[in-house]
Amino acid sequence: MGDVLKKKHWGVRVFFFALLVIISSAAVCTVLAVTDNNKDKYTLSETDDTFLMSALKGAVWGEDFDVSETQINTYLNDKLCDEENGVLKNVRLYFHDDDDTEIYARIHYMNSDFSAYAKAQIQLDRNSGTAVVRLYSARLGELPIPDFVLQMVTEHIAKDNKYVRYSNGVLNVKTEYFYDFDTFTITLRLEKFQPRDGHLICKTNSLSYELVAALKDYCLSEEGQHMLKEIFGSALSDLKEDLYSAIFG
Repeated sequence: MGDVLKKKHWGVRVFFFALLVIISSAAVCTVLAVTDNNKDKYTLSETDDTFLMSALKGAVWGEDFDVSETQINTYLNDKLCDEENGVLKNVRLYFHDDDDTEIYARIHYMNSDFSAYAKAQIQLDRNSGTAVVRLYSARLGELPIPDFVLQMVTEHIAKDNKYVRYSNGVLNVKTEYFYDFDTFTITLRLEKFQPRDGHLICKTNSLSYELVAALKDYCLSEEGQHMLKEIFGSALSDLKEDLYSAIFG
């Protein structure tokens, strides 16, 4: 009888010890997940909204052009992030010559904000106009997260974002930009995306001279100036010479 009681007591102690370990582990994981040591890494220290103009100038001649991290991160934050209501609050990419791209972000998930980190393999699909992004080595705060959790988080990020689609474990990010006019539409699409330390070497589809000439005429019109002001946020009262010089050199 005494041996039976001892075994029962031992079993109870083991159960409560295991429960304590589980609770302690959960608490540690929670603390690690909500720890944010990366605010300076996902927050833009400076902005540069000239990415589209650089792409447009490159498209005129169909040549490679250089894009800084600041330019691409400014563009991505404008298109992908919603500080007030979105899942993705901030994002910042770091490019390297001999390593995959690093991504730091702030996301809203399960009613809380988290710092997030992942490495990314990025391949450009020229036919579909998308960048295929495969994430790995991800963390929420300082907590490494398994692949199935990473998939849930990335699917959540893409759910309501018109520029991003989640499919088969990867994010598909649109690289096309459409300029819609009354009589024609210009489509800019990345055809080259080559990371280098601190910058990218890019190339877009080439625009014909006739299409660029039509764009020039439209941009010099009152309606065109108003549209460009909405796109680039610049004062365009004296646009004629500046725009012609920017596009045609």
